[in-house]
Amino acid sequence: MLLYCVGQYARALSPLNRALARMPKDEVAWRYKVYCLERLGRGDEALASCERALDLVPDGDELWNLKAYLLLKREAYKTCEDALEACERALRLDARLDVAWNNKAITLSRLRRHEEALTAIDEALRLSPRSRNAWLTKAEALAALKRTEEAHVIAEQSLAFLDEEWAQRAQTPALVARPQEADEWRMRADALRLLGREAEAAEAETRVQQLGA
Repeated sequence: MLLYCVGQYARALSPLNRALARMPKDEVAWRYKVYCLERLGRGDEALASCERALDLVPDGDELWNLKAYLLLKREAYKTCEDALEACERALRLDARLDVAWNNKAITLSRLRRHEEALTAIDEALRLSPRSRNAWLTKAEALAALKRTEEAHVIAEQSLAFLDEEWAQRAQTPALVARPQEADEWRMRADALRLLGREAEAAEAETRVQQLGA
């Protein structure tokens, strides 16, 4: 897990595979293996590993949510339906899993069920009120419903939480280069684009590319 945390995804796979050979039902090890494969751009292997993990640990709520996340990256209508089913499985196992509510909201938005998406994302924010990703998901759902002014306010809130997190991280150098940074820049680009700040959004996208994501 330490290798994952410092961005050494390829090197992390060997110890994870050894751990799974000893304890094949280790849900945490499976999750980190899937994370590593996904970060390495090996999406098909990541999804296959996630499904293998669910065969062994069918009550793994975070594994079901992870499957939903991987399916959402494929963006096809059929995979959205499958992602929604995976979110529902995760939430049946743990209704307090805020990231599953967020992924459910994203899925519903892609299925053009925006009002339902707002209900799901409000639950995610009730459980995790400072989730910058959830705030952005809400902004995007509002924008899809043509509630532009509300969407802009919410997108600004998402950016404020991200800026605050980055400022805090700057005080702790060991955390500055954590692997999620590329995703954070992508989120920033999406929020800026929703606000019509195209030049800043393009700069954020450049940072994503520089980080190899």
